[in-house]
Amino acid sequence: MKNIKFNLLKLCAFVPLCLYIFYSNLCFSSEVQLSISKKSAKKVNLFIEAFVAEGDEHNVELEKAIYADLSRHLKYSGHFSIQKQVSKDTELVSKGSYKAKKGKLVLTAKVYSTSASHEIFAKKYKGLISQSSLLIKTAANDIIEKITGEKSIVFSKIAYTSTDRAGVKQIYVIDYDGKNREQITSGDYNNIEPCWFPDCVKIAYTSYKNGYPGIFTCDLKNHRKKALICYPGVNASSAVSNDGKNITLILSKDGNPELYKVSLPDLLLERLTASRAVESTPTWSNDSQKIAFVSDRKGTPQIYIHYLIDNKTIRLTFEGRYNSDPCWSPVSNKIAYASLTNGHFQIYIANLDVYGVYQLTYEPLQHENPSWAHDGRHIVYSVTKNFRSYLEVMDVITGEKYRLTSPEHNALEPAWSR
Repeated sequence: MKNIKFNLLKLCAFVPLCLYIFYSNLCFSSEVQLSISKKSAKKVNLFIEAFVAEGDEHNVELEKAIYADLSRHLKYSGHFSIQKQVSKDTELVSKGSYKAKKGKLVLTAKVYSTSASHEIFAKKYKGLISQSSLLIKTAANDIIEKITGEKSIVFSKIAYTSTDRAGVKQIYVIDYDGKNREQITSGDYNNIEPCWFPDCVKIAYTSYKNGYPGIFTCDLKNHRKKALICYPGVNASSAVSNDGKNITLILSKDGNPELYKVSLPDLLLERLTASRAVESTPTWSNDSQKIAFVSDRKGTPQIYIHYLIDNKTIRLTFEGRYNSDPCWSPVSNKIAYASLTNGHFQIYIANLDVYGVYQLTYEPLQHENPSWAHDGRHIVYSVTKNFRSYLEVMDVITGEKYRLTSPEHNALEPAWSR
């Protein structure tokens, strides 16, 4: 059931090449000791008071929505422990007020420090009552960034593949917390493997619109779609560099499925690998100077890294007979990937700075296609149980998880916006 993309590329590898490239086996040998130093998992204890109405016009449903949404956003950030009541351990208190009148809403959010006994955040938000979720989301985003000094993921989105009512695979996009699902593609042909451009406005994906897999793009503002790379044969597994200057993908235009780099927007093509093996699922490093990808050149699918500067490729993974789906952290030198462990695929993280690997998931289910959030702290991946798949997010520092989609929706191949 694993890796449809990899098997598809194998079927297309019908013209063997005689050129071999020899690769160094310097990294991640079996003798390497596991060594991972995580950030502190300590959270800030936060109590959220119910927002009070200004004047006599109370809106009980709105008050409940403010508390529920604000609690969810702050909790999902991973930085806060939401307390049910004020205690001696409470460090911050969030409170506020609202004024809802004639369809308009004014929301005031404040945060106080209990130790210093002073206000550390205060801001007013105005909009329509119908926009209350957006106002609360904006307030949560501002609170997180003010308290932590880091960019929040509250407004990030996740693209993924799922089947429509006709059983055809299409691209969907949802908010980071699973809200506001939107279907992006349509048609009687499969659209799969979404990836984001750095502007978070456009996605690239693999489409079978022409009868064979080609790379298309979609502008999420107007849903305008256009073909980007459609050579005869396989055009698949696209990934856009963090600087937005290049896209890497797998092409079989010369016979064997190989790794290519294509410059944007002039679409100049550069071939990066040449072997009898099948390559798949490339991912860019955060500095846009390296590409990790999967190859079976040593007999089983393993992860390799190609260095663009000196055109050198090294093998990353040695343990595990099937390693795939690499995804490079957008802020660090870490790669998340799926590895077959005791009959199930589990998510692992390789830290290239300290030459260590650690396992994230352990349930006897299939965990695949990890993708990092732009904070380098959260990962989304697919989980398959009884042949149905759903998306799950994990905070890699605390290990806490939350589910994004239901198994009935059968979601696969998530890609987190940057």
